[in-house]
Amino acid sequence: MIRFRFSVLPLVAAVALPSVVARAAPIPLIVEAESGSFSGWVDRHSCWHNVMLTDEPHSTHSGTGVVDTPNRTGSFIEVAYDAPRAGPHRITVRYTHLKPDPRPGQLWINGKDGPILPMPQNLALPAFKTDSAVVTLPQGRNLIRLVALADGGLGNVDYIKVAELREPDPGEVPRIVVLEAEDGLFEGKVDHHSCWNFIAQHPGPHTGFTGEGYVDADNKVGSFVEVTFEAPAAGRYQFAARYAHGKPDTRPAEVRLNGEVVAPALAFTSTGFWTRWTYVALPESVALRAGKNTLRLTAQSAEGLANLDHLRFTPVPAATAPVRLSEVIWGGVGCYKIELPMGTVYFEKDHGVSGFKSFVDPAGNDWIAAYMPPGPNGDFRGFPNSVGNFGHAGRNSGSTTAIVDGRTAGDLVVLESANADFTFQYWFFPDRIAVKVLRSKGEYCFLLETVAGGTADAADYFVAADGVKRPPRGEFPDFTPEWFYIGDPKAKHVLFLAKTPDDHAPNENHRQIRPGGLHNMDLYSFGRAGPEQKYRIHGLSGNDHVCVIGFLDASLPHAEIAARMTRYLADPFAR
Repeated sequence: MIRFRFSVLPLVAAVALPSVVARAAPIPLIVEAESGSFSGWVDRHSCWHNVMLTDEPHSTHSGTGVVDTPNRTGSFIEVAYDAPRAGPHRITVRYTHLKPDPRPGQLWINGKDGPILPMPQNLALPAFKTDSAVVTLPQGRNLIRLVALADGGLGNVDYIKVAELREPDPGEVPRIVVLEAEDGLFEGKVDHHSCWNFIAQHPGPHTGFTGEGYVDADNKVGSFVEVTFEAPAAGRYQFAARYAHGKPDTRPAEVRLNGEVVAPALAFTSTGFWTRWTYVALPESVALRAGKNTLRLTAQSAEGLANLDHLRFTPVPAATAPVRLSEVIWGGVGCYKIELPMGTVYFEKDHGVSGFKSFVDPAGNDWIAAYMPPGPNGDFRGFPNSVGNFGHAGRNSGSTTAIVDGRTAGDLVVLESANADFTFQYWFFPDRIAVKVLRSKGEYCFLLETVAGGTADAADYFVAADGVKRPPRGEFPDFTPEWFYIGDPKAKHVLFLAKTPDDHAPNENHRQIRPGGLHNMDLYSFGRAGPEQKYRIHGLSGNDHVCVIGFLDASLPHAEIAARMTRYLADPFAR
């Protein structure tokens, strides 16, 4: 029996938002990398040489996994088989065992000892092999147990197959039943390893890729993949490349569309394993011609390109709404992309994570860049980064995020994130974002980890209401009015952060310098003390606190910025 479990996120109505009619998602255009020209070769390997320690689905087992029994004599697997008639049956065990020690198993039928299966080491590919014996089964329910006879236990068992050995009646096929080992009674655990340590040479189909294979480009600067394809209509398209990259290095690629560079160094970061496929997307859409288009990816590092599966172009619907929300893969994870005239937010939403992963100004600079270039890597960065990693990009806090009233376009879009302790709403206006606390268990803070202007520089600064430009060195443990803006002399914008109501909670600003003098990021917060007080969080509780964040033109005079802050704090939700 299959059970479905539904999770319902409680939405607390803060404002009545008009509903919108759901529209069908645009159908993407998929272009297989191997369909074009490239420097390299098309790979169809089923696995890779070091994948055996992954938790990815095992591409060659049947059912949901294999059973890994304890390493001891007497460990067992038992399955039940209902024989429609008595007589001889062949019992076949499918297993994998790559270590040199012998791991024989004895079949016990209905509590009585039976034949011994040697189940030797399987040095030949593919990784699984079988061993079998003939037994006589009575009609009805039979318990078939495989018991380890060696200290190493059994090999990893995929299934136990039972086949009737008799002459079939005219027009009849002898009965064969496959009993998954993990569906029976056993000692040990169910293993979902994707492959084993030397299966890389097996030319079986790689279940993770689409099309006929994927492109493994030459390991050198300048190796490339180029595809020519037909677009059904001219317009803007969101471009994403599906790839796998099992090494720790980042492999940037120049992206050239119809001869023009649309991205000088699109970063293909590690996916962890060669069988873990993900998408990397350009932050902005690209323009395709109706009919023939040519796209080329060229390696910018000596390691070449990541393994490329396919290229995806998703039509971007024409929209005049100032606020638009879509779902994208950004930095290898699922995000809501919220496009505003003021800037673009990538809000991480999958796997129990919530919060700002990237905050991109109108000039294309990412002021958060959570574990992504540009800027020094080494830490996740994000906003609002409250207690227990709630709202922190890249970190699981058991959060769930939903779109309030399903509205994805207009002059306002609202997201709501919640976990066991907190519920925050994010109101996206054309000129600002207001973060509203609906529920809190204990005290919390609003924390921004930032790389001003896209990179962490010594010249980055902040300005509070007094108009004085300062580096972040902890000058305001508490101040009023509670707003400031952050700048970089090279940037055309500043990022502001404001909070209401005023309070006496601590506020933080400091520069994080890693070993070796690496300037990793700057930190600003309301409600959290700095390193001198060991980052204590206190002073903010309840649901009356609101934080406002956004970009402004850096050429605005300080007095104009101050006037805007006064207006935003007087009514953060004014439309």
